[in-house]
Parts: sequence; C-alpha cells; structure tokens
Amino acid sequence: MTYQVFTKLYESLVQPILLYGASIWGLTEHRLINNVQNRASKIFLGVTKLTSNTAVQGDLGWLSCHAKQRLEVLRFFYKLENSDNSRTFYKIHLWSKRKRRSWNFNVIKLFRNMSVEHLMQPGISKELFFKVIKSKLRILDEQLWFTKLWNDNSNVNGNKLRLYRRYKKDLQPEHYVTNAMPRHLRSNLCKLRCGTLPLSVETGRYTKPPIPLEERICPFCNNAVEDEIHFLINCDIYSDLRFNLFHRAMVMDNSFCTKSDFNQFVFLIQNAELQYELSILVHNMIRRRRALKSNLHS
Repeated sequence: MTYQVFTKLYESLVQPILLYGASIWGLTEHRLINNVQNRASKIFLGVTKLTSNTAVQGDLGWLSCHAKQRLEVLRFFYKLENSDNSRTFYKIHLWSKRKRRSWNFNVIKLFRNMSVEHLMQPGISKELFFKVIKSKLRILDEQLWFTKLWNDNSNVNGNKLRLYRRYKKDLQPEHYVTNAMPRHLRSNLCKLRCGTLPLSVETGRYTKPPIPLEERICPFCNNAVEDEIHFLINCDIYSDLRFNLFHRAMVMDNSFCTKSDFNQFVFLIQNAELQYELSILVHNMIRRRRALKSNLHS
C-alpha cells in the first residue's frame, strides 16, 4: 500500500473517529489518542513498538494529534465568531469570552500563544484564516518535534536517535516513505534510520547490566562499535553486497569515495534515486548477518 493511499484511508476512516467532538475537548493533549496514531504509523512503516515515536513522526511527516485537535478547536471558534449576531448561541459565545474558565476564553489564550491573535479581527476571510492557522500549526509542531528529537532525558543508555538527529532536519515525509516499495523493504530501511536494527549498538542497551556504548563491538570485526554507519559503510563482511550501490553512488557523485563515513551514510540514506536499491541492500545485509550470527552460536 502506498503512502498516499494509507494516509487517505487513515484520514477518512480512523481520524474522524479519533477527533469526534475535538472542537470542544481538543485543547488538551490525550495520550490514548496519540497512541492510536503512533500505532497506525508504525504499522505502515513495519516497525515495532520500541521504535521512537519521534522518529516515526519525522519520517512519515504527519501532524501530531494535538495539532489536529487544535485545528478543530479553531475551526469551531471561527464558525462561532462569524455566525449570525442575532442567534442565541452567538450571544452566549460573546458572554463566555469574558469568563476565565470558559472554553471560549481558553481558545483566545491559544490564539495569543500561537501569536495569531490578529486573526480574531472581523472580516478575515475563511481561506486566509485557515491558511495561516495550518501553516502556524505546522511550524509549532515541527519546533516541538525538533525539541523532542534532541531531548536526552531518561536516555541513560544512550539515545537511539543519536545518528538520526544529525541528518533529519524537518518534519517532512521521506523519499522511502512516499516511494512505492514492498513493506518488508520499507521496514528494514526505517529500522536502519531509526536505530532499531538488531545491531550491537542497539541490543547492548537491553542487556542486564547494559553494555557501555564503546564496548558494543561488531561480532565480525572485533575492532569497531557496530553502529549503523559501521554496518552500512565499513563492515568488510558485506563488501560484496554493497559494491553495486557504492558504484552507482560514485557515478552520481564523483566525490563519494572521499567523503567521510558519516557523509557517505547520509548521501545514501537521503538520495531519492537510491532508496529502493538501498532497501534491498539492507534487507540482504540483515539476512547475511542473521545467518552468520547463527553459525557463530552453533
């Protein structure tokens, strides 16, 4: 299923139920509502519940549920503000705006917190109102997402997004998400990006006691930490598998070989034309790693 189809199905079948009545209760964030969207996102990407919600949102590019709730709140407020002055509910609305504990007063606070109080002036067209509101919600959502991305609180064993946050800079859907590819290939690529592939750098955090980061060594090299860069760029056990992809990368960019390991990794992971080949490579590398690990333990 493509990204466009999945997004359309979610917005048509699931989201209306989640946001039913959100114009009233949507000022407050609700964990259970967020959990549903996070679960749907992870199903599409083919990743487990241990995958970071922040990374999943970043790669999928969806607005958070709280931002969508706020949009419904502001939509309803606009409707009240522009309703017939003679209607009873309009008069109640004007009266409630002066009551500090009212929904109406809290929505006015939201306008101020978003720095869009100028949109409460009479005569603002519906098109302009929602264009500005949606743009502002997107900006605020991206700022909050970026803050979460760099928040290391409660990550005593190391942040699994330590690499992801060095190259992911915006809340926009990634090429591997929007391009059509089998789910298992998309899944492996997402796990590579989000730091949940079963590499030593990841599995070492769950041992008891956790293995220090510098001791999470590649089982095939014994001289380097097995992180995503080592896995994709350096580990000699996969040299034959990555040959064709690296050759194409060199054709596309003559300086590819002279780039640092990190920049080579970013070039491969961000280049739209290489996403399908990269996903196949990662899939084959994981299969080889699994087979070799089984032989080591047998």
